[in-house]
Amino acid sequence: QLQLRHQHLQLQLRHQRLQLQLRHQHLQLQLSHQLLQLQLRHRHLQLQLRHQHLQLQLRHQHLQLQLSHQLLQLQLRHRHLQLQLCHRHIQLQLRHQRLQIQLRYQRLQLQL
Repeated sequence: QLQLRHQHLQLQLRHQRLQLQLRHQHLQLQLSHQLLQLQLRHRHLQLQLRHQHLQLQLRHQHLQLQLSHQLLQLQLRHRHLQLQLCHRHIQLQLRHQRLQIQLRYQRLQLQL
């Protein structure tokens, strides 16, 4: 009977040890799973940030190009107006010279 009791206690201990091992493995798996979920979430957030950063860079470049384009248009318009003014100025100078020559010619004719 004592031997039976001893065997029974041994079996109980073995059963408890197996239960503890199983519980331990289960908790390890849970932790591993949680860690993987966190790593995945972290990677996802990193990718989101990278995406947003790239979008901002693209937007910035787009705005820079727009500004450069507008500046070039303004410079071109300015140059065009300058050339128009020069042209007008030259026309006026030529007209002035022509009138002076006509006036001299008329005076000379009057003197004759």
